[in-house]
Amino acid sequence: MDVYRKNICSNNFCLCLYISNFFFFLFFFFFFFFFNKILFILILFFQST
Repeated sequence: MDVYRKNICSNNFCLCLYISNFFFFLFFFFFFFFFNKILFILILFFQST
């Protein structure tokens, strides 16, 4: 995967930036989504007790 990414970077720098940004936002979105879910469950749990 690393060699593949290096090849893309050397061939097309804009494409490399686009792909890295895409993966970064995807990771950030999933992290935020799951964090909200966990927070919501914790709040419900503490409210019920």
